[in-house]
Amino acid sequence: MSPVPVQCKELSFKLAVGRTFVRFEVVNFKEYVYGQLRAKLDLYKISFPVYFRDRDGDWCGITKEDELIHALSYNGIDACLKLYPTPTTSSDC
Repeated sequence: MSPVPVQCKELSFKLAVGRTFVRFEVVNFKEYVYGQLRAKLDLYKISFPVYFRDRDGDWCGITKEDELIHALSYNGIDACLKLYPTPTTSSDC
């Protein structure tokens, strides 16, 4: 019996690097399982905690990869999350 392939949701979102946002595409749960998400976060110098605004406009904090994956899955496929190093009152959120 052959193994059942794992369904991976393709996601695209933005990560904050200082005040610049980098498009960080094709992040999927399979990459997370294999530890590649951490490497990509390190590549863009993203460290936890980070913050984003949820669908209601409230600030949410993310302190580890599990929470980032949860936020992405909650916001759906092709989510576009802007992650900030600190909560801000800027109008570009």
